[in-house]
Amino acid sequence: MFLARVTGSVVATQKVASMTGRKLLTVEQLARGPVPEPWTRQQQIDHVTIWALITLGCLLLAGLLSRATPLAAALLLLSFYLAAPPWPGVEDLAETAGPEHSYFINKNLIEVIALLAIASMPTGRWFGFDQVLFGAFRRRRSVPQQTART
Repeated sequence: MFLARVTGSVVATQKVASMTGRKLLTVEQLARGPVPEPWTRQQQIDHVTIWALITLGCLLLAGLLSRATPLAAALLLLSFYLAAPPWPGVEDLAETAGPEHSYFINKNLIEVIALLAIASMPTGRWFGFDQVLFGAFRRRRSVPQQTART
């Protein structure tokens, strides 16, 4: 009951302040819409994470930088693993991490191991844009120089 009275007065004060502020604005200013809120640190981290996942995923699919991309993706996924590890004694983050019941190993750690395996294999020599872009340089270096016989 007390909380409803307090929040009701805060909401009423906010409405009065909003109407008073609108009276001060010109028509052009009102047409621009509301002032955008500055990004919080969490929103910045969220967007960087999203773009890192998109970029690394596209590079992996395209087969470009086939040694460095899996290592960078493995580091990113390892940071996800360490942020919410499934170790005994660590607080259960099932509500935020999903309906997983893992003990020491979860999907992120399995993906890290798979990415390290991809990084250790010469996949760039077989498929992808690494083969197309850097294959010509490898062929040029591997062709022996013929010496003139006299």
